[in-house]
Amino acid sequence: MKLLIGNRLVLGLVFVLGAAGLSLSLSGCNNSTLGGQSGDELAGLTSLRLEPTEQTLEATEKQAATLAYKAFGQFPDGERELTDKVVFSLENSGVGGFAGAAFSSTPGRGGDTKVFATLNTATAPVSASGHLVVHLSATVKVDPPAGMGTPLPADPGKSFQGTATASRAPQLVYPNDGVMLPPNIQSLEVHFKPGAAQNTLFQVSFNSPSTTVTTYTRCGAMVNGGCIFNVDPITYAYVAGSNAGAGPVAVRVRGSDDAGTGFGESAELKAQFAQENVSGALYYWSTSSPTAILRVDFGAVGLLPKPFLQDGVNSPACIGCHALSRDGSGVPNRAFSVCASM
Repeated sequence: MKLLIGNRLVLGLVFVLGAAGLSLSLSGCNNSTLGGQSGDELAGLTSLRLEPTEQTLEATEKQAATLAYKAFGQFPDGERELTDKVVFSLENSGVGGFAGAAFSSTPGRGGDTKVFATLNTATAPVSASGHLVVHLSATVKVDPPAGMGTPLPADPGKSFQGTATASRAPQLVYPNDGVMLPPNIQSLEVHFKPGAAQNTLFQVSFNSPSTTVTTYTRCGAMVNGGCIFNVDPITYAYVAGSNAGAGPVAVRVRGSDDAGTGFGESAELKAQFAQENVSGALYYWSTSSPTAILRVDFGAVGLLPKPFLQDGVNSPACIGCHALSRDGSGVPNRAFSVCASM
């Protein structure tokens, strides 16, 4: 027997058992009773809304940032929460990830990303997006090796409070302004002249919308009147990982002393970090002893150069080493070296 009730087709079977006339009716069920209710529940969904749509979170090198997102669907009769039905994801997965609707940032990493909430309906996916910035603050103290200098004060930041004094300004000379660096070289040298003689404590900072990384150090051994500060791989990862593929990072050096009698600050330069890692190696000619063509592997721990061809070891004597000048003046501006071997 077939019955049409409203717009639903119901199949009925009736069995008459024995003299008692006991009957049993089995009917086809509405699909909402079979666990497939999403189709009916989402009928009429026109759009999704993500909450929050704009957010900046604060993280540190020791504490990740977290946030619980929500998603709301717009229906003809109003808005309903659909947080437990959508899938949350990030455009930049390096910033962090989701467990359900709960976001957690990657430890030691800041960044800028779009956030997506997506719901697959019976007809087509419906999605919403938002914008998230994780701002990483990190402070790094680099004490001199034992016996090679005075340890840093317990709170070196106190020496850099107030207004900078121009007469104490260090001079930042490297890296070059506007340089773009691969995120996987793991280390970076910052070269600066210390400025006033009383400057014995230095602050090297890297600032962007997603990072405030501040390091404190001594000058150490001076080279041609300047200081060379090696950014360690962990600190480099804070900066490069948080800004890969993003806008410029401001680099600045400040100089003071342990007593905080005043401080000066250098001009600011801008550095950028590429989105993609660089693979392969860099080869260059070294005129220092031993003379050799050296190789540096990008991404290698420590980035220490290794001999590729060395005079009298795995190569005959080098017969030519030339500095090339692009303007013919003989001054090796932007020079590079070429070694010709037999």
